[in-house]
Amino acid sequence: MKTVRLLLSVNDMKSDVKVLIGRIVAPHGVRGDLRMFPDIDRPEVIRSLEYLWIGGEKYRLMSCRPHKNIYILHVEGVEDRNQTELMRGMEVEVPASALPKRTDGTYYYHELLGLKVVTEEGEPVGILKEIIETKANNVYSVISEEGKETLIPAIPPCILHVDPAGGTMTVKLLEWE
Repeated sequence: MKTVRLLLSVNDMKSDVKVLIGRIVAPHGVRGDLRMFPDIDRPEVIRSLEYLWIGGEKYRLMSCRPHKNIYILHVEGVEDRNQTELMRGMEVEVPASALPKRTDGTYYYHELLGLKVVTEEGEPVGILKEIIETKANNVYSVISEEGKETLIPAIPPCILHVDPAGGTMTVKLLEWE
């Protein structure tokens, strides 16, 4: 199932659209805590956020802690289980600019999606449309102007250069025998 984060592109950064980082799956306890299933490649960044948008409403993040495969959130203004029940199933978003800057060579998905992909010879491959998560490594789905899909493993020998500001990614295509 595709989510909003897979549909955002580097071009969306200009308008500072909100990035989907998770969904509220259930209340936690009786004091207004929320159970959120993260939908972001590095969920630990959630702890550094000051504000979240839940169901389109802005909330100040008061606390956040991991618990098994989810995060337990407490937001300002939500103080009991009745309020949290109404939030079940809502999307949790943040503006792209609120996410912490990544270290060199690592990128958020929304920074990569929409990039023009070219070979090391400068030949166009297409537009990066989807990031497929696998156990070994991610795989980039690139769609050409003709609609042909090329799958490129997100590994250093294949990804030569990424320039989100310039809107391009340079790759070395694998040669199959």
